[in-house]
Amino acid sequence: RLNPWMSDTTVNKAALHLEKAELLGTDLLSINENVYDSIVNLRFSLEETVNGQKSFQTVHFIDFTNPANNEFLVVRQFKIYGANENVIPDIIIFINGLPVVVLECKSPFLETSSTENVGKYEAFQQLQRYMDRRGSPAPEGSERLFYTNFFTGILAKYHGYIGTISSSYQQYLEWKDPYPAKADAVDPEIGQNLLLLGTITKTNLLDIMENFILY
Repeated sequence: RLNPWMSDTTVNKAALHLEKAELLGTDLLSINENVYDSIVNLRFSLEETVNGQKSFQTVHFIDFTNPANNEFLVVRQFKIYGANENVIPDIIIFINGLPVVVLECKSPFLETSSTENVGKYEAFQQLQRYMDRRGSPAPEGSERLFYTNFFTGILAKYHGYIGTISSSYQQYLEWKDPYPAKADAVDPEIGQNLLLLGTITKTNLLDIMENFILY
């Protein structure tokens, strides 16, 4: 659908490019940036015979123009096997089989006036564990889950925070705008709904992925 010129052999080569993404960099951030270049900046091409002539064709992993050309999947409690520990994020959003968003959910009852941001901190620590970014001497997560990641989020009903694989705890900030939904369409007290409407609708998600990620 996205690459009608592809043969089965070329499809396998394109899949292998992302399956072996660890070859694209020396650490999570550099791998992620090179994957981003392949997906968004279209810097990955393969040789294929088209109309009797061999030529290099650009590979499209995601259609950013027409959301209907993509397959979106939201999965709860998807288990990823790590080297030493399994990773089971609360929510993963896939586009065309690629995990592009990871969301961690926390009970709003964890946070009171005396324990403000406990849920946010616990969720942040879990995301860091999933990425293997807590400095543990032995792997405790599955870094490869985040090779194709565009952003992560923390949901705690009254708060919805957004960050990336390189964000510090302080850089996880609340999302305040449900655009294109009108502000009065959402209870402003339910912060996680502001984040979900503002970032996870198909059009908004693709727009953020294509136009609002910087390295």
